[in-house]
Amino acid sequence: MTSHFRVSPPPNERAAAYEGFMGLDTSRSDTTQDTGSNQILCTLSGGTCDEYGQIVRDPGYIKATKAAGDAINDFISHVAFFNVGEFCWAYRTDAGIGFDSIRDHRIDPVWPSNARIASTYFNGTTVFVARALPAYTYNGYIWNAATHESRLANYNPSFITTVQNRAIIAGIPLKATELHFSATNQLRFYHDETDKTDNSVTRPGYIDIQNLISRSETITGIAPFEQTRLAVFTEERMILYNTDPDLNKWSIDSTANIHVGCLSHNTIQPAGTDLYFCSRTGVHSVQRSRENGILVFASAMSSRIKRLYKELVASVDDPQDISAVWDQDAGRYHIFFPQPGSPFSRRLTMTINPFDHRSTPKWSLTSFLNERCGDAFGGDIVFGTGAGIYREADEDDTTTADLLLAPLTFSTPWLWHGDVVGKKPTSRFLMQAKGRGLINVRAFNDQDQLIWSTSIQSEYNEDDGPPPNTPLSEQYDRAFETEYRGVRFEFEIVGGRGRFVFSGFAVYVKRG
Repeated sequence: MTSHFRVSPPPNERAAAYEGFMGLDTSRSDTTQDTGSNQILCTLSGGTCDEYGQIVRDPGYIKATKAAGDAINDFISHVAFFNVGEFCWAYRTDAGIGFDSIRDHRIDPVWPSNARIASTYFNGTTVFVARALPAYTYNGYIWNAATHESRLANYNPSFITTVQNRAIIAGIPLKATELHFSATNQLRFYHDETDKTDNSVTRPGYIDIQNLISRSETITGIAPFEQTRLAVFTEERMILYNTDPDLNKWSIDSTANIHVGCLSHNTIQPAGTDLYFCSRTGVHSVQRSRENGILVFASAMSSRIKRLYKELVASVDDPQDISAVWDQDAGRYHIFFPQPGSPFSRRLTMTINPFDHRSTPKWSLTSFLNERCGDAFGGDIVFGTGAGIYREADEDDTTTADLLLAPLTFSTPWLWHGDVVGKKPTSRFLMQAKGRGLINVRAFNDQDQLIWSTSIQSEYNEDDGPPPNTPLSEQYDRAFETEYRGVRFEFEIVGGRGRFVFSGFAVYVKRG
C-alpha cells in the first residue's frame, strides 16, 4: 500500500497505512473492506470525513437562550428561522403543541401532540401548518391563527412552501392530489365564490395532478427547484412545474423524468442548484445535467449505506416524522430519525465538498444530542431536541464556558494488511492527528479479542498550519508488538476543545 505518511520502516518491515477515510459503508461485509487508501469505516460518530479524507470532530453545541437569557428547555417538534440569528419553534407537552420564539412570544398548546408540522417564510411571516389543523403565523411579534381572509382555514394543508412570490400548499384533506397557490405576494388562497370569475394573472388558483399519474398516488412533498420551478413529489415520482408570475403560463417541465418518490416533505432541502430528498430506498439529489444543461434527473446519493438507511427508516413510527436540514457552509445534509415513544433520535449525516455538491458523499451516524429537527440560515444552524434547542458553535471555539462537545468515535473493518490467511507479526503503531484531546485506541484480533490499547494526549500546535496543505508535525508512534491474522481498531477522542483532525494511521508489519 502507498502512504502519505513520512515514515521509514526498517528494511525488514513494511508499513500498512490507512488514510483517505470515506465514512460509513454497509454495501459489503466488514471482512472485505480493507482498502488502505480511501479506507472505509464501520462506525463514525461525533465527526465527519471531509473532502480530503480526514476525520474531523463535530463542532461543539451551545444551548440556545431566549431574549431574557433563559435557556430553551422545551421538547422541540419543529424549528424555523424568521430572521438572521432568530428563530421560532413548535414545542410539545402532554397537553399538545404550542408555539414560541427566541423573542419569548409564547402561546399555549393549540394542536394535538401528534401533529406533523411544515413551515415556510412568506411575505414577512413564518407560516406553520399541519394536516387538518388551523395554520398559525408569526411575524416576529405575535402568533396568530390563520385569518378568514387568507382562506387557509378552508384547506388546513399538510405542506407549504414558497416559489415565484406565491405560497404553495398541498396535502389537503380530501384533496390529496391538489396544489393550491396563493395570490401574488398575498397569503390568500382560492375561493370558489370570489375567484372563479377573476381574470387577473396574479389571482390565487390550484392544479390537480390526479390525471398526470397512473396510480392512486398522493402528494407527499413540495419544494422550490432552481429559481422558477416547483417540484411536486408523490410516493412514486416527481413532477416539475415551470412557474411564472402570470398564472396562465404555468406548465409542466418535460425535461424532468424522475420516477423516485419522497417519503417525507420535511426532508426536501434545496442545496445550491440541486435538491436533496429522502425516498423509501435512500437519499437522492435532483439535478440538472452538466452535459447539456437541459435534462433534470435524480441521482442516488446513499448507495454505500443502503442497508443502514433502510434500518433507520424502519425504526420510526411514520416516515413523515423524518426531517432534514442542509448546512450550506459545511456541505452537510443532516437527516433526523426520531425514535417512537421516547426523546431519543438518531442523526444520519451526508458530507460533501461544500464547493462541489456532486462530489462523492461520505456518511456518519450519531445520537449524541438526539436531534429531532433543525434549520439553517445565514451561517447559523440550530437543532431541536427533546431537551431544547442547541446552536452549533464555531469549530475553533475554545472559550465558551458551556460548550457541549461530543466524543469523536470511529472504528475500522477487519484489516488484513494484504494477506487474509497468514499471521502478521507487528512492531509499531503510528498515527497522525492534530488538535486537543485524549486519543484512546484499542486493537482486536480476528477472534475479536482485545490485544492492545493505548492512550495519547494530543495538544494543539498553531505552527502546524491547516491540513492538508502542510505536513502534520504531530506523529504518534507506539510499540505494537503482537501477532494476528486480522485486526480492527477502535478510536475514541475525548476532552479538549477546538478543531480536531485525524489524518490516518499505519502499522509496521515484520516481513516473513
